[in-house]
Amino acid sequence: MGVVLYIMLSGKVPFPGESNKEIIENVVKAQYHFNYDAFKNVSDLAKDLISRLLVKDVNARYSADDAYNHPWIQNVQELPNSELAIDAFENMKNFMEAVSFKKTTLIYLAQKLPEKYIEELRKAFIQIDTDGDGSINRAEFKAALDKAGHQYSEIEIS
Repeated sequence: MGVVLYIMLSGKVPFPGESNKEIIENVVKAQYHFNYDAFKNVSDLAKDLISRLLVKDVNARYSADDAYNHPWIQNVQELPNSELAIDAFENMKNFMEAVSFKKTTLIYLAQKLPEKYIEELRKAFIQIDTDGDGSINRAEFKAALDKAGHQYSEIEIS
């Protein structure tokens, strides 16, 4: 929820990076800031809620119930006309274009992958997706890493 709220209010991601590896490293570090211009018009209460939602320790992180009861949510007032909405929407548009570009690039690369590798990837996915629901959850991902002999801490997997 914290990442979504951060993006909604700024149009930026809290843990940016130039590559997937760098993004993952930044997520593991869990270091973010509110130094973007888009946050100049965001209230301290909103930033407080984001901070409580972006806590690395799952046990200390705000739950959905905690977030709902946060003063910023409970004391919602009509927003004054400001540049926040315009800037946030423009930033979100730019973010979505970047995501779209990344998806397009991945699709292009996947199309260039020889068919035999696609079949191998499909088989590997099916083996990892032990409950057969079409997605790989955290437990399945960890089990696959363990089986492949890769040891990561719970924090690195989170």
